[in-house]
Amino acid sequence: MYNIKQIKMKKLLFLGIVSLFSIQAFSQSISSVVEDFDRLGDIYTQKIEISDNKTYILSQNGGYSEIYNVDDLLVAIFPSYLTIKDFKILGDDIYFCGTSACLGFIAKSSINDLFYNNSYSWDNLIEGQSLNEMEVYMDANQSINIACIGIDNFGDPMFFHYKESTNIYNIIKSGDTTEVFDDIILKGNYIVTIGRKSNSLRDFILRVYDKNNLSTWGRRFDNGTNWRYINRLIADTVDGNNIAVVGEAEDYGANLITIASFVDISNLMAAVSYWFGSPKYIGNYGEYKHIRDVMYSTADRKLLVLEEYPHTFASPPLPPALTDLVSSVIVLDIPGNGVLKRDMIYSYINGIDHKFNSLTEKEPYVFVATGINPQSYEVEKWEGDRMASGNNCSIMEHFDLLENNGYPNPITNVILVYSAEIKWVEKEIYNLNVVLDLICD
Repeated sequence: MYNIKQIKMKKLLFLGIVSLFSIQAFSQSISSVVEDFDRLGDIYTQKIEISDNKTYILSQNGGYSEIYNVDDLLVAIFPSYLTIKDFKILGDDIYFCGTSACLGFIAKSSINDLFYNNSYSWDNLIEGQSLNEMEVYMDANQSINIACIGIDNFGDPMFFHYKESTNIYNIIKSGDTTEVFDDIILKGNYIVTIGRKSNSLRDFILRVYDKNNLSTWGRRFDNGTNWRYINRLIADTVDGNNIAVVGEAEDYGANLITIASFVDISNLMAAVSYWFGSPKYIGNYGEYKHIRDVMYSTADRKLLVLEEYPHTFASPPLPPALTDLVSSVIVLDIPGNGVLKRDMIYSYINGIDHKFNSLTEKEPYVFVATGINPQSYEVEKWEGDRMASGNNCSIMEHFDLLENNGYPNPITNVILVYSAEIKWVEKEIYNLNVVLDLICD
């Protein structure tokens, strides 16, 4: 059983996130609002979704998963045996997935039932340990489909697909035991999984599935650099038939960079990779660390990358080694924009680096990130308008990008390993109310 609670939101007295211009000595800020909820959360566990102008946040709080209905100031608190890894909104319904007692599960509810009638339906999978990332869509026959990546009972990556009209799910695995699945996105009529090879660390793998019949094809791409990936890849759709694949990489030493690769999935030909590091040295951390999320801005065709990036706000001359890894939104040009540069927006708020983990677009030029206040450990959200920065609104820290081309290679086919029926079980809950506390406005 889990609870529904009303939540309080506190507005931090801060109306500007600092952006620095690398040549000029003065600072510039974009218009921002940062708000805290009156509930604790675990660092780097937040995910955010915006649907029909309403915002929802997933967060872990100790041994509990929680889903926030931000606009209605409600939070659903799930039992400790249910760990939610991802969630999506489609229409008036909410879907989520994760792990429970070492078994993967999927769950669904209407938003109204989850937050006001205190119920949801779920089923678990005896063939998998966890479902970690998900997408939900309606196919050409108006049937709801759920697509996930996760881990099977042998610790191997799997692709999970459920079709509501048949109530059947399939589990599909790669024929290559060295392949790892990192992310899953929707692009037009396709589902795209993004992965790597554990024995070929400069490569990334794209598998494309037709949404309606699951016919599939794919390619393995060299990232075009001499750097190897060291953590999971994160992807998003961009304009046309393109997707962006972003990862952090190292040069077999202490130096680290970000690699953003752009691929046209309609033909899966050569990838264009942009890569960059920080010109500032940071102790033993290399040049930067930890990509958290990516987001495509439709208004100005920019790719926004949320990552921890080295910076100092100390007065010049700068120290020889920078020790601050600051949560930052990096704004990248994409192929076809005619320029190769990036701008930096830092979340160094009132002298404290707030740790954000997830990023999405609210409206043109406006992003929303969610994370943790490192002093109070409360869940918070940061809304930034890149077009409302007062005087000199376009001035940010600026660096050039380097460009390389990566080339495609064939990959091993996938294999259907299991099919079964979902048996939805309804769960009942109750709700509690607390008082809304306005800190400032």
